[in-house]
Amino acid sequence: MKRQLSLILAALLCLSILAAMVACDNGDKPADTTAAETDAPTEQVTEAPTTEETTEAPTEEPTTEEVTTNNTSAPVEGAINIGTAEELIAWANTIIEEGTDYFEVTVNFTSDIDLAGYNWIPIDGAFLDCVTFEGNGHTIKNMTIAGTDEPLEDAAHFYPYGFGFIQNAEYDLEFKNLNFDSVKIEAWERHVGVFVGNMYGNAWVTFENCHVSNVELNGWLDYTNQDPANGGHPISFRVAGFIGGVFAGTPEFTNCTVKNAKMSGFHNLAGFVGYDASGNVSADSFTNCHVENVEMTFSYCQSDSYTADMPRKFVSVFFNANDWVDNIDDFDESGNTFKDIYFIDYTDPDAVHTPEDFRSWTYEEAHP
Repeated sequence: MKRQLSLILAALLCLSILAAMVACDNGDKPADTTAAETDAPTEQVTEAPTTEETTEAPTEEPTTEEVTTNNTSAPVEGAINIGTAEELIAWANTIIEEGTDYFEVTVNFTSDIDLAGYNWIPIDGAFLDCVTFEGNGHTIKNMTIAGTDEPLEDAAHFYPYGFGFIQNAEYDLEFKNLNFDSVKIEAWERHVGVFVGNMYGNAWVTFENCHVSNVELNGWLDYTNQDPANGGHPISFRVAGFIGGVFAGTPEFTNCTVKNAKMSGFHNLAGFVGYDASGNVSADSFTNCHVENVEMTFSYCQSDSYTADMPRKFVSVFFNANDWVDNIDDFDESGNTFKDIYFIDYTDPDAVHTPEDFRSWTYEEAHP
């Protein structure tokens, strides 16, 4: 009996100790504290990335526009569709004003472009690499480039700045099914071409089904009055319908024409290429091309070194070669033709030459 009573008392003592321990734990924490602690992490997670902070953070990084107009970033690739003068000028300004590089891009013209009322600023081809201008048969009309006495020597190449749709071509370019009509360029100490002013580097520039018509290229003529203080301007030379001067690289023309053009300048005037210094241009560079109704007026006749046999050295139908030898006969074999071409002596407007005047001249005949 005593043993049973001792066991009961021991059991009651254990129960009382256990109850005291439970009461102690619950007494140190208010009942709602546990709920507060479990809610706290939820509150912090929802507040840290609030909607406002999430939308603001990315603005500290470059935007898409900043990336594509920064020439230290990757070049822009793909296709660009242009259908208005405003769109063309806006695209050109991404190069001229913002220095955007374009690589393997097709500039796709979706309609005719009328640049009347604008002064075109030539695009620097140093930002165009493997770019195709696909005209889709459309025409850029009324491109006007105003003359300026501002010294614009191309510091990278030590040649005069180029005037044309493209200032200087330094990388591969392709022009397809694109026309220029009613072009007026006034140039002082510039190389002038409707499509490209100058070619440099290892550029391969091709033209296919491209046409130039109704063109006035005024390269200033007064050899004896080049002083701006006396109302003169420095003269231009290397003036042509497509490219002013080729100093390196290779141009190629297929099914292209120059019609209804008047050009003036010191010397190196031609239908397609004013002057080839590279030696890469030949009759083989032209296939089924045509030059018609073009008048070229030169002022080299004012130079003390001028002689009567020299017009062949600085005017030609298709291009002026670096060896100064007449090349007209070479063009027949590739389907190239010309009609109504006139070379005019600035000092004697009545001294009009035609290509036929030069056809029998050879280097040996001119240098006995």
